This record gives sequence, C-alpha cells and structure tokens, in this order.
Amino acid sequence: MAKKEYYVWLVKCLGAGNPRSSKILEIYDDVAEFYNDIKNKKLKKGVKLSADELRFLYETDISDIEYVFEKYSKFKAQVITIEDELYPEALRHIDNPPLVLFVVGDISGLENELLLTVVGTRKESLYGKRACELICSELCVSGFSIVSGLAKGGDTTAHITALKC
Repeated sequence: MAKKEYYVWLVKCLGAGNPRSSKILEIYDDVAEFYNDIKNKKLKKGVKLSADELRFLYETDISDIEYVFEKYSKFKAQVITIEDELYPEALRHIDNPPLVLFVVGDISGLENELLLTVVGTRKESLYGKRACELICSELCVSGFSIVSGLAKGGDTTAHITALKC
C-alpha cells in the first residue's frame, strides 16, 4: 500500500484540517504505522482522539478510500502528501498544514509566485460573490495566484474568477 493511501485515509477519517492529524504524525514516524496500530487497537501514548474519531478510524478500512483515487484520476489530479517533494515548501511551515493536496495542473511555479488564499462562506450573497469577483480579478491581473480548497461558495467564485483571468 502506498503512503498516499494512508494519508487520504487519515484525512477522510479525521477530516481535513483536524489538528489531531498533525499531532498523530508527531508521535508516529510513519502514517502506515498509525494505521496498523489502529487496526490492532493499540496506540502509542499521547494520541488523543474522541470516541467518535476512534470509532471512525476503527471502522474505515484503507480499501474504503480507493474511490478517491479513481475519482481524481478522471480529472488527471495529482494526490500530493506532505511527504512528497512536490508539496509546496511554504505550506510545510504553517500551523496545521494540510496533509493531502489534490492538484490539477502544474504547481512547480508556485514557489516563486504571489499567492492569495480565499476563504468564503458556502452560502455567499450576491454582494459577496460580486465583491469576490472584483477583488480576485484585480489581484490576478496584478500577478497573484489564487489557492484554496475549492469549497462551494466563495472559494469556487475565487477559482472561477482566477481561471477567467
């Protein structure tokens, strides 16, 4: 099993951005080792998880995430983990960095670009949408690249606007 699969499994089980994922990786040298310990129901000292998180980790098998790779391969998306060379260096140094990135296109130039992350509400108002379009279009023309999670609402508006620019 490839490490990418274990990382996607962890993110699927605990959710993207869960700070406990980073803590687990401070305790475990290898995400596969954590997976094996979960399946054997023996954890190293210091791992703190809620009862619901433990239940989900116990019940979710690595084979349960195969659909993720099938789905993203249709879009020719790369699955990049925090251990991969392609993982953006700037992200490694933020608090609670994302463990997995799903990337379409070439990200090699991101190291030298001006980046802006847009985080918006999922139910954006018409005013919010127009403001996001205006701000993002001006920033794109000025040389910024828009990066974010592509969630519904403001994130999507920012990406669509960037692609139009």
